[in-house]
This record gives sequence, structure tokens and C-alpha cells, in this order.
Amino acid sequence: MPAAPRAPGLRHRRGRIARAGFAQAVVIYLLLLVITLPVSYVYTINNGDVSVQVLLQLLCAILVSYLGVRWAVPLVVARPLAWGIKPGRYPLWGITYLRLWALDMVLAIGPLPVVSGSPLMAMYLRVLGAHIGRRTTIETSTVSLPGMVYVGRDASIGYGATIRPWKVEDGLVTVAPIITIGPGAFVGARTPFWSRAAPSTRVPAWPSSQ
Repeated sequence: MPAAPRAPGLRHRRGRIARAGFAQAVVIYLLLLVITLPVSYVYTINNGDVSVQVLLQLLCAILVSYLGVRWAVPLVVARPLAWGIKPGRYPLWGITYLRLWALDMVLAIGPLPVVSGSPLMAMYLRVLGAHIGRRTTIETSTVSLPGMVYVGRDASIGYGATIRPWKVEDGLVTVAPIITIGPGAFVGARTPFWSRAAPSTRVPAWPSSQ
């Protein structure tokens, strides 16, 4: 059957897109500033001198930078970035989209790929704001907007599954209701979720072909 005609999407002016791009550049600059701040501090207090002691200080600064950016920054900024975002439709390149984009970027550089598949995954997602039940197995690291995700007890989520409560379409950002993966549900590898709820049974959700 031929697809039903779609309504024309919302078009945005170049100025709006440029302002959003400028805001994204500022966010990336601030993130790079946080990453390089410990190293810059060590270099500054030593007036640029190079010695064994300075190299050891630089090594410690790099370690602090890595641990801070990868483990601490997502915990500090994830909830504030997601605060107040509710299901609905929002214009693309607006404040809501920029907050979601920044949240995805912070989560991407965070430890989710490292802790996925381990007992630490559920704990870390809870700290980020997700509702995670007991005895869950979460092997995917692709989780966006954790505050809009609910995973029931004894549920299992396979590798590569995409849990994303929002999408961009027709010039709009659509935030879906809370993604609910019920108790005892099994989500197969590479299954995309953005608004549908997984059943509260052990029926496998097979990988999508698209």
C-alpha cells in the first residue's frame, strides 16, 4: 500500500540554526576547557618548566581529568540538563533540543560503554535518574534521557539495543512518554525503542532489519 502523504515539516530560518550551532560550539568549548584544565593548571604553576617532577604532576593531572570528565561530569550535569523536559513536541534547534543534544554528548563520553553488562550499570543509571528494578541485566550503553526510562525487575536488555525517548522529525523534537520495559521482559540485541513499551513477559524482541 502506498504511504499516506505526510504533512510538510517545520522549516527553520538560518539565523535560528546559526544561533543553535553557536550554542553547541560554546558547550563543546566548555567541555574541552574542563578536560584540559588540570593539565593547564600544572603547566601554569610550573611556569612551563619541564622536569621529572613536572611530568609526574602532569601524569596525575591527566588521570584527574580523565576520571573527572568520564565519571563525575555526567553525574553532575545529567539531571540538571534533563530537568523539566516533558513528553511533547518542541521546535528543532531550540532550548529543549540543545539540552537533549548536550545530554547525549555527555552520556556518550561517560562510562556507560564500560559498565554496561555489569551490576554497576543499573546503579549508575539510577544515579542518572532512571528507574531501574532489582536483578536487571542491561548490556546496552545506548540510553538517552535516563529520567524517562523505566526498567522493571528481572528484565534483560541485550547489546546494541537503543533506548531513546526522543527523536527529531519534520523539524520538530518529539519527546515520548516514559519508555517502560516491564518486569521480566527480554529485549533482544539491537532492538530500537523510543516510545513503545516492552511486554512484561519473556517474549523476545527480535533485532530490527532497518
